[in-house]
Amino acid sequence: MNRIITEVYYIGTERKEVANEFCDIISNHDARRTFVSCSLAMGIPPETVMKCTGHKNYETMKPYIETATETVILEMEKWYKNQYRSKIINLLDDVDEEFMKDLLSDIQIRLAKVN
Repeated sequence: MNRIITEVYYIGTERKEVANEFCDIISNHDARRTFVSCSLAMGIPPETVMKCTGHKNYETMKPYIETATETVILEMEKWYKNQYRSKIINLLDDVDEEFMKDLLSDIQIRLAKVN
């Protein structure tokens, strides 16, 4: 919140720079738009977001929605991740309980190494 944001602009040919802390230039409107965009990107239903923000209908909330490149990338990563989960679950449908216990233990060990 206290990182420095530098705005550069020109008056004629004279270059001007104004530096402010992020917390000094962010507005309630910025926070509201970010909340709406991030909530929808995380899969929270629009009706729930609207109740949190006080929007009466979807049309009034629509201007706040922006599909940024990062959001698209995150959503596609979820799709790819779920694609692999589905394949794993299908492979595990016919294994016995002991195999599942061993597999869980192996996964926990591997995840502990990653984290």
